[in-house]
Amino acid sequence: MAALAEVTEETWQEHYGRLSPLLSDGRMSKAQAYGQMLRVLGRPPRAGLVREMVRADQELLLANTRLFDDALPFLDSLRARGRIHGGPVAARSRGHVPRLTRQGTQGARRESQFVRCKRNSAAPGAA
Repeated sequence: MAALAEVTEETWQEHYGRLSPLLSDGRMSKAQAYGQMLRVLGRPPRAGLVREMVRADQELLLANTRLFDDALPFLDSLRARGRIHGGPVAARSRGHVPRLTRQGTQGARRESQFVRCKRNSAAPGAA
């Protein structure tokens, strides 16, 4: 992301860290955060840059996400016992169900049953 924004990695991480709580609990989208960061860094976004950054972020997330083979059966068993209504899945970006589905999970129907990412749902003190 730093390269796309044409800033150092250190500068990018510093500014991203300031917005991380807003991203974690859904008060700000990645597109909003990237646009704001670019403006604060004195780099008004050129046409399509924010969209390109969001796409790159989604690709990085997918490339570094692993859904373990036992995750869905485990969550299904908890749900069957009435222990959970949603799953412990952190999904900060839009499109998490399609990404998980492309990874070979049981399909978007099943994902939508346990993947719930609600606004303002981050754990207290989450960063």
